[in-house]
Amino acid sequence: MQSLEQRGYTLFQDAETQRLLDYFDANASTDMAGNISLRSDPRQVEVLEEYLHNVMNNKGMYDGLNTAEQEIMTKEWMIQHQQLLGISQEDASWLQQSANMYKK
Repeated sequence: MQSLEQRGYTLFQDAETQRLLDYFDANASTDMAGNISLRSDPRQVEVLEEYLHNVMNNKGMYDGLNTAEQEIMTKEWMIQHQQLLGISQEDASWLQQSANMYKK
């Protein structure tokens, strides 16, 4: 998380952020403009996913995609590059379940 802040990202974990994440039933969120909202105890894979959402958006990879398609694309990319990203099998399974939820 310190690395993200050094790259210019702003991380939010205050009480208001926790209520917002509760409202949306989410563990993390981003506005695609370098602002990332996280639970007070985020998993590394969640932080990484929000960072990747920003990167993919900035590279134009999300152009024309809706939110569900963006979520699926990012999660499947992370699974494909599991070893490169240092993602555990448990986290890869979680990503797959989440991607499948968006496919419904």
